[in-house]
Amino acid sequence: MKSLCAVSRPGHFEGVLLVISRLFHFVQPDFAFFGKKDYQQYLLIREFCNTLAFPIEVIGCETVRSSQGLALSSRNSRLSETEKEESLLIYRSLKLGENQIFSGIKNPLLVKEIMKDVLDSSSKIRLDYLEILNADTLDPLEVLEGEILLAIAAFIGPVRLIDNLTLSVPTS
Repeated sequence: MKSLCAVSRPGHFEGVLLVISRLFHFVQPDFAFFGKKDYQQYLLIREFCNTLAFPIEVIGCETVRSSQGLALSSRNSRLSETEKEESLLIYRSLKLGENQIFSGIKNPLLVKEIMKDVLDSSSKIRLDYLEILNADTLDPLEVLEGEILLAIAAFIGPVRLIDNLTLSVPTS
C-alpha cells in the first residue's frame, strides 16, 4: 500500500506495525478498535492481523466530527481560529466529491478536479494528496463504482490534516 500517507511519510507504517505487533503480543486482545480517519492505517493493521493470523477482530470506528464537519484530531489544537475555518474546506471538498459521484459522474479525474477546486480556493491550504481509490485495496479506480475511498491530506499552516469518506456506489 505505497500510496496516500506512505508516500509522504516513509517508514511511518513500519513503526506503527512494530508497536502494534508488540502491543497485541503482550495484551492478546480479542478486539482492536481503530479510527477510520486514519483509514490507511486501519486497513494495514487489519491486513497485518490477518497475515500473521492474530486471533483479533479489527474493527473500524467512524470518524468523529465537529458540528461543522471538521474531523476531530489532536492536531486541531495547533490551528488558529482562521486556520480552523479554512480546514473546513477539506470536508466540503470530500462532500462535494461524494455528491458528484452519487449524481452519476463515473470519471475519477473529473471528480478530483472538482474537489481540488474547493481546496484551491484557499491560499492557506497546501495539498499533500487528493486521491480516489478502491476502499479495500487502495488501488486507483478507472470507474467510480463499488467501494470507494475519497482521501485528502493537506497542510494548513504547519499542521498536516487528513480526512476521508468511504462510499458504496452501485455498479452499473
